[in-house]
Amino acid sequence: MKQKIKNCLLPKEYWENEFAQGWKNGHTPNCHLLGFLNGYEIGKQILDIGCGDGRHLVPMAIAGYQMTGLELTLSGIETTQKKLADHETSAKIIQGDFHQLPFEDESFDSAISIQTLHYNDWEGARKSFREITRVLKSGGFFFFRARSERGHWRETDEAISDKGITRREYRGVEKFVVIVHDYTLSELEELASENGLTILSAHDEDQKGLPGQWNVVFQRN
Repeated sequence: MKQKIKNCLLPKEYWENEFAQGWKNGHTPNCHLLGFLNGYEIGKQILDIGCGDGRHLVPMAIAGYQMTGLELTLSGIETTQKKLADHETSAKIIQGDFHQLPFEDESFDSAISIQTLHYNDWEGARKSFREITRVLKSGGFFFFRARSERGHWRETDEAISDKGITRREYRGVEKFVVIVHDYTLSELEELASENGLTILSAHDEDQKGLPGQWNVVFQRN
């Protein structure tokens, strides 16, 4: 199994294990997302790409947004569905990954993706942005949170040949291999230009105000 997932961008077995053990469970919504929700008229039909355990999807569903979640893992989906049931609210949760979104063109008013799209190489990032733009309505917003080039490296990380900063990370006792791309501002501008998106704001900071995480609002032209 280790060899089978050695070169996977998204080792599903790793994430199944993480969500089954409660990864991020109980964390409040990210403050930068809350700023996005308060600062823009994002519509009602919202896609959460990589919704995980429902950390952001569930509160947004409770608030009245018509949420659709895309999640790679069954454990993440099951946790999210239980939270939705506990709060007597609902959302669509679909299993899949962000390289081929199972939705029709222009299906959503806006989309969010939080700490998900850095699990990519550069070509995977380009595929993801093409797909996200495709499913957004004209004028729709996309809130993107992912690692920047100012993020930290683990001692065991290994750089791989790719555009910009792409690396292998070895995770957990099983030494799962996760591919991570750290985005630069110029790369985000390139992705925007390729896909007919406008960057409305871009801040490189985490929830404590330190650099290492992009918080970007795109709008489809």
